[in-house]
Amino acid sequence: MSIAYLTAIEQGFSKELDFCYVIVLDTLTSKPLLIASFQLVPFVFKGDSQPPKIVRHCSQKSDGFFMLNMLVCGSVFMAGEHGFIKSNTINNKTAFSLAEKAMSKAHKALRKGISKKISVQLFKEYVPQTISSSSYLLQKGYQDFEIDMYMSLPIAPSWNSIEAYFDTCKAKFRTKAKSVFTKAATLCITSFTETEILARQQKIDNLFLQVLGKSEYQFGVMNAVGFALLKRHLGSQFIFRAVLLEDKLVGFSTSFINQTALEANFVGIDYDQNIKYAIYQRLLYDYVSLAIDNSLEVLNYGRTSELIKSSLGAVAIPMKLYAKHTSKITHLLMCSTLKKVSPTPFELRKPFKAVYYKNQ
Repeated sequence: MSIAYLTAIEQGFSKELDFCYVIVLDTLTSKPLLIASFQLVPFVFKGDSQPPKIVRHCSQKSDGFFMLNMLVCGSVFMAGEHGFIKSNTINNKTAFSLAEKAMSKAHKALRKGISKKISVQLFKEYVPQTISSSSYLLQKGYQDFEIDMYMSLPIAPSWNSIEAYFDTCKAKFRTKAKSVFTKAATLCITSFTETEILARQQKIDNLFLQVLGKSEYQFGVMNAVGFALLKRHLGSQFIFRAVLLEDKLVGFSTSFINQTALEANFVGIDYDQNIKYAIYQRLLYDYVSLAIDNSLEVLNYGRTSELIKSSLGAVAIPMKLYAKHTSKITHLLMCSTLKKVSPTPFELRKPFKAVYYKNQ
């Protein structure tokens, strides 16, 4: 929700997305009670398989894919609660009621200025501590549903280096980590500047599209220009890590330093080299190093790859989204489908010695 982040995203994606911000003022003091951020994005089903009935019913076909326009309170480029910030003078329940009214304002404002049809309104993504305050959205007709778990690794105060982190792990998981580092021994992982990002623009986009190509859904697409703009506006708060194999770019990761947390963001991977050099796993360990080196308290890995992330010590946090279709009849069909949506099951690993979990 920083001006720097929002500016970078707008400059990078003004042709693909539409943006709207709503400020709710206190009528007595004229001070902000709530500031909400909205993005109008195309949601595309691009899988090879037949799309679910709800997708075919709710969307239109474009370039062979099923697509609909979705108004999102939050950021499609970040996992977590990034839709609005509130004043300390109001509680969370009041904030959700104001955010829902802000959604209506944003919808009307965007419909006046563009010709796109807005099919779905979405509030993304809320953790258990916040979910208890979001019942107002249910009262206003939104359907809640759970998505894949949000993986988060608390950084122990005793971890002053990656070696200290490994010392906390059980022997079995240290052996796995050693195997990853052995495979990745010939790789060089380094931080890129804005200029270096732009110099490898085509390759960065190609690596990211390789990862994106494995998903059946497309929900906002980042690119090298966007990464460069984030580096320009956020400076050291945005980290772009490049994985080089004899000066050839074979992978990258991005992350944000957000107060006391490291927010892992996007990765790009050359899948032809991934198994041989353990690129993805090496990047996951690099995130741990970054969090420790920057004296942060938590590493938020985000969603997907829950099993491998839990093997690094991350714990699973359930999250909910809230959706409403603008057509009442279609909304009923959508609700019946969303009620069946559930997180992908996985077996949670516990890689640390018993003393670590006793101290948590």
